[in-house]
Order: sequence, then structure tokens, then C-alpha cells
Amino acid sequence: AAYSGGWLKLGQNDPAAAAAILEEGFVLAQKHGIRLFVPVLACHLGIAYLEQGLFDRARGMLTEAREEAKAVGYTSAVLRSSIYLALATHRLGDVQAAQNMLREARNTARQQGFAGLEAEALFGEAVVTPPTDAANKAAIIVALRAAVAIASESGALPLRHKAEAMLNEALARGDQPI
Repeated sequence: AAYSGGWLKLGQNDPAAAAAILEEGFVLAQKHGIRLFVPVLACHLGIAYLEQGLFDRARGMLTEAREEAKAVGYTSAVLRSSIYLALATHRLGDVQAAQNMLREARNTARQQGFAGLEAEALFGEAVVTPPTDAANKAAIIVALRAAVAIASESGALPLRHKAEAMLNEALARGDQPI
């Protein structure tokens, strides 16, 4: 229930309410030793912290989520927590580490058939890549177009809409690939 309620609140753009619900569920899952729920709850709690601008807390929770997911062999949770950990890392100033984490997550998602997570990683790459030169601007456009295509194929409408909006903004600025 905590996972669903927290995810719903995140979808309603209420990360503080999501965090409150997810924190309770996370504590209960740990207390009762329900190891399969811990990585998922921790990941979404980290996302809620990230969306509130609590970047250090997000990084800590997402790191824990990733490690717990690895421990129980939950590949999709490893990938999702890595993607959002990269976004937190970027917000804390380490662009190169964020780009490397996202590239690794994208490649793993592609190899293992997690199309939605591949699209999330591509979108993340576009977010963390600074539009400082023509090569970076082109890379952002390519990543966004790929994210839109994959999100469209997999029915990930919220991600598709976010990627399309960012792509349209980039194209409106004239960030055309060479």
C-alpha cells in the first residue's frame, strides 16, 4: 500500500506527501524483513527526496536502494535507482559521474530488454549533459529523440511527454544536431 500510495503522490507532483508515505512503508519493510520491497520503496523514497531538492538525502537513499536491489537480484530496481542516483549526483555537482552512471544504466537496460528504463536513462542523459557546445547539443537531441521513440513504443506516456517537451525546448533554442 505504501508503494502504491507513494507512487500515486509522486505522479500527482506531491513529493512531500509521497516521502511521508514511502518512509513509513520503508521502515515497515525493514522492520519485518521484507527484503524484496526495501529496494523499491527506497528507490521511490529517493525520487521523492530528489523532487523536493533534498539531494544529499536522495543520494543516500538511492545508494541504499541500489545496494539492496543488487543483494536480492532485482535488476530493474538496480537500474531505476542508478538512474535517479545519477540525477542526484548531477544536482550535487558531479556531471561526469552522473553521465557515466546513466550510460551504464542505459546500456544494461538495452542489453536486458528493459525498454522503459532505457528511455528513462536516455532522458536522464539529456538532463545532465550541459548544452555547452555543438557536440553536447547534438547528443542531447539524439538522446531525447531516442527516449521519445522508446517511450512511445512502450506506452510510457508521462516520460514521452517530458522528453517531447524538453526536445521541443531544445529545438526552439536552435540546438540542432550537426
